[in-house]
Amino acid sequence: MKKIAILLFIMTFGMVLFGFAAEEFGKQKVLYVDSYHAEYEPSIEMQKAAKDILEHEGVELKFVYMDAKRQKSDEMLHSAALSVKDIIETWKPDLVIASDDAASKFLVKPYYKDADLPFVFIAVNWDTDEYGYPYKNVTGQIEVELVNELITELKKYSRGDRIGVLAGKTLTDQKSIMYYQDVLNIHFDEIELVDEFENWKSSYKALQEKVDILVFRNNAGILGWNDEEAKEHVMKYTTVPTGTVLDHLSPIVLISHGKVFQEIGEFGAKTALQILKGKAPEQIPISKNKQAKVYLNMGLARNLGIVFPMEFIQRAHLVSAEQKKLLYVNSYNYGHSNSDDIEKGLLKALKIKVNSEGSYDTAQSDVQIKVVRMPTIFSDTEDLKVEAALSVKKVIDSWKPDIVVTSDYNAANYLIAPYYKNALIPFVFSGLCSVDSINGLLAPNVTGIVKTLPILETIELLKTYAHGKRIGYIGARNQSNEKYIQHNINVMKIEYANGALVSNFDEWKQRYLELQKTVDMLLWFDPIDIAGWDNDQANEFILAETKIPTGCMSDKNIRYALLGKVNIAEEQGWLAGKTVLRILSGTAPSDIPIATNKSSKILLNMQIAKSLGIKFPVELIEKATIVGVLSEKEGTR
Repeated sequence: MKKIAILLFIMTFGMVLFGFAAEEFGKQKVLYVDSYHAEYEPSIEMQKAAKDILEHEGVELKFVYMDAKRQKSDEMLHSAALSVKDIIETWKPDLVIASDDAASKFLVKPYYKDADLPFVFIAVNWDTDEYGYPYKNVTGQIEVELVNELITELKKYSRGDRIGVLAGKTLTDQKSIMYYQDVLNIHFDEIELVDEFENWKSSYKALQEKVDILVFRNNAGILGWNDEEAKEHVMKYTTVPTGTVLDHLSPIVLISHGKVFQEIGEFGAKTALQILKGKAPEQIPISKNKQAKVYLNMGLARNLGIVFPMEFIQRAHLVSAEQKKLLYVNSYNYGHSNSDDIEKGLLKALKIKVNSEGSYDTAQSDVQIKVVRMPTIFSDTEDLKVEAALSVKKVIDSWKPDIVVTSDYNAANYLIAPYYKNALIPFVFSGLCSVDSINGLLAPNVTGIVKTLPILETIELLKTYAHGKRIGYIGARNQSNEKYIQHNINVMKIEYANGALVSNFDEWKQRYLELQKTVDMLLWFDPIDIAGWDNDQANEFILAETKIPTGCMSDKNIRYALLGKVNIAEEQGWLAGKTVLRILSGTAPSDIPIATNKSSKILLNMQIAKSLGIKFPVELIEKATIVGVLSEKEGTR
């Protein structure tokens, strides 16, 4: 019994010590400085990997961004680095992870060399000579392209040892090829840098006779680049094994060895934990990334008579030679928030990534995609809409997609309805506001997603802060808003006391002032087609002149309104994408019922609330997305 008691005491004491250590460790803070922006895909993968590890260990983690992809001048990046330095000095992290080169160049080297604060750098390209690493307080991982590993794999299927490299004529590609030669000791028998697509095609064809292995570095900077023509060209002319280090080029090379960004993020987090637990940065050697994300192009392999070993196939991503062709028709130019968000959801559902230069990575998707936009966003002219639809029809007739997805009214009314009802090509529409608006579209080859807006819930929220029951509306004069208002009146049974759909900014200001006096609450419809619209002037005008509670119909319009319960446009695209996959798997569009979105969120604009003297209850704030500046204790009661 005495031994058992002692054992229990030791176990209990050990648990207390472990709990104390965990509590102390949980108080440690790590600042993750990303050289780029939050939407940059490699950054997202690295951050997620680091976050999963650090937060699991109880570390408090904060992310900041320097935006070096979009703000490229040294002056801007110096300013961004100083802003991060201010955060470091006020938040006082225990360690900083510095991702990509800009953070090392503009933050670590000038301000924190051999400082007391430890740093872990990741994703610094090729070498650290420019920054003089290591310092006594800095270690990290160099990001390299796994070209040697790629060439070793390609040699297994080549007829000789002559190596060529083909790339766009850009500074990045020239530097990369120099690193291949000087750092990785690769000898190239042929180097071709081209600046136009036609030159690329001729160079690619000629190199098949000059080399035994061809590395395609990048297509960035090649003017007139066309994915579909490139695929057709390589399928026709490739006679030697080809490879790349970039995932998005996997459809046009035999083997791709892409970087695993998760590996880089994991290294940063695990190294940070070693240092937080007491290991000095200078005791941890600088390393390089080692893992490769391998893609195998089975169509090219078949053309070349190459049979990959089963164990190679099992650890690779296979690029199918049978990808279907999908055309996405956006009714508007890029910048229309609803259509852009539908596009994002569609791409996610189809496992398509957008690369930093704007091309589409379809390596993991069942489809290849082409996006066309109808330039009808600021025009009610029938001739222009008809002409835009005919331009899209020409694309369909020449490219011959297996399926077409459209968003919003113009593509549905001017493309599907007149030209493709009862056609052989299946169509999936999205972004239409109501079932009664699609009667002219219904056909065996057409199905889609109807957008339902929780307008009644928005009205109920507005009533809490309104002094009467009169409802008004304001927005741009366009077909989408007109149809939705009619749907509200006829189907939702909303009784509007007054309202205005306007064509220009001055008219909007005049009618907005009138509606402040003639209704008790005001619903916002999209102003995207209002000529001369100026966001800054509109916001200033609204803050000065708004006297009644206002509600928005989309998250992009909350800047103009007090509140709103809105749908999530990405869900429309996601549902459209899932419908596409069902159709491509063999289900007829006529067997797929028209669907509606389900998700929504509450938005609150604290600036307008403050101007109206409105204080939202805590329970509403806790479940809402907040827009505008909320100072301490403001906005609650």
